[in-house]
Amino acid sequence: MTTSAFEGFVADPAGSAISGTIIVLTRVPTGTQTDASGKFLLNKLRPIGPYALQMRFVGYTTQTQAGLYPNLGKVARQTFRLVAAATALGEVTVVGNQSDPFSADKNGQAFYLGREAIQSVPTLNRSLGNLTP
Repeated sequence: MTTSAFEGFVADPAGSAISGTIIVLTRVPTGTQTDASGKFLLNKLRPIGPYALQMRFVGYTTQTQAGLYPNLGKVARQTFRLVAAATALGEVTVVGNQSDPFSADKNGQAFYLGREAIQSVPTLNRSLGNLTP
């Protein structure tokens, strides 16, 4: 095992789950969102720190916990209680474009894995077939 993880629960002050809370992990720019029960999981992380976890949801104050160091092969569990806050929302404009999903220039999923990403991902023998994102 060459990775670690953060797992947690986000709730309001009464302990009720806040579904859809945005979770941002810094050091390795990544993130996720809580499920319907307020739980989240950020896994396959490099076991080096420090990391910072940020929780944000409309109508609640943003909360950040910094200085987190996960242990190799372990899941570090965190619980967050977000405090309600008044929030003024601005206007949202949504613009859409119609395109042909079967055009000749679209032939499937695209993914770019650059030199920096390849060098920073744990692997046993530096083979592309063994990369663990």
